[in-house]
Amino acid sequence: MVDKLYEKNRHVIRRFQGPRIVRHSFFKQHFRLGYKLKLFCEAHGTPLPDMRWYKDGVEIRLRPGIRVHLHIRAEVTVNSVASHMEIDPAGVLDAGEYECVANNAHGYHLQHIRAEARL
Repeated sequence: MVDKLYEKNRHVIRRFQGPRIVRHSFFKQHFRLGYKLKLFCEAHGTPLPDMRWYKDGVEIRLRPGIRVHLHIRAEVTVNSVASHMEIDPAGVLDAGEYECVANNAHGYHLQHIRAEARL
């Protein structure tokens, strides 16, 4: 009886969890001016986290040259969302501090990625 309760409670605990970024681009990214800058983050969480991108503390809005791709995987054992952000062509003003932020009803997790232009 105790083992069944433990298993049942363990399942409930796993059912809801704050987001956790599990994979991401390296902390420092170099890009060539006029070429593509591509950043990546993947997060797990239940319910499925929302993923947003920020540059220098300001949320990135889509515009010509900026694309964000999301890949969602919802399974019994794990819920994950992966996001690729691309800036093409990247310019001098695209250098800076980027953050991917995974957020759900149980919290948030963020990852900093520094992008530097290579001349």
